[in-house]
Amino acid sequence: MSEMIPSNRPGKQREIVRYAPELMAVICERISRGESLRTICSDKTMPSEAAVRYWVSQDHEGCAAGFEAARAVQAHRFAEELMALCDEVPPMLEDGRVDQGWVTWQKMRIDTRKWTASRILPKEYGEHVALKGDTAGGGLNIRIDLGP
Repeated sequence: MSEMIPSNRPGKQREIVRYAPELMAVICERISRGESLRTICSDKTMPSEAAVRYWVSQDHEGCAAGFEAARAVQAHRFAEELMALCDEVPPMLEDGRVDQGWVTWQKMRIDTRKWTASRILPKEYGEHVALKGDTAGGGLNIRIDLGP
């Protein structure tokens, strides 16, 4: 039997949403195409964002794995979009200069996709930090100063 949870949609505080595998499949498909969960759940035919997050957190009928797989595809899509965004030719102003507003907007789009991909798949797209030590000298010594 499906568990019921309250929705967080404004004006419908008492609405009850049951887990629906067919809706979850549509949500995962749309996420893998690059849509945000917020955008998907703003559709009137979709459950609230809180309901979807609850379903995933409770792993209803194994939906967490499908959701995480869709997010991984989304991260790869964002990474591929980065190349296309970087290859776009900036528009020129009437005086022959590059439109700096467009450049700033494009930079924001690139940075947002990089940040999102690094959070979804940190091992693949995140920052890599390596600590090295002299093993002959007894290993790695770390000192952390927390102030005065």
